[in-house]
Amino acid sequence: MVKIWRVGLKQSSNRKRPIIIPLVLYHGRDKWTVDKRFTSLFEGPVDELASYIPDFEMLLYDLSQYSAAQIKGTSMARVTLLLLKHIFEPDISDKLPNIFMLLKDLLFYNTGLQYFEFLIKSEIP
Repeated sequence: MVKIWRVGLKQSSNRKRPIIIPLVLYHGRDKWTVDKRFTSLFEGPVDELASYIPDFEMLLYDLSQYSAAQIKGTSMARVTLLLLKHIFEPDISDKLPNIFMLLKDLLFYNTGLQYFEFLIKSEIP
């Protein structure tokens, strides 16, 4: 977050900082179990010093909690997310044909409008 704010200072004389929403895209073998609050990362008298410690909750997307049908977005985004979701599964090779099928249809579109229409209408097989 600090890096984003520093870049903003260099690019603009505006002293206000942009709002940054911390997002975690998790694709581990097991379900996410770590607390999503930033202050949970600190040790010591956190409660007593709460006024001086930035605190927020991370927005968590644990891919293990979503079915393939629930993963939406562009074909490339869905392929990426599905690969991340299934990467540790022993039967990933069985899932690859359906995952890569999402990219096959992109080869047949000549114009940006056709591609955009495909992105809007397509669903996961």
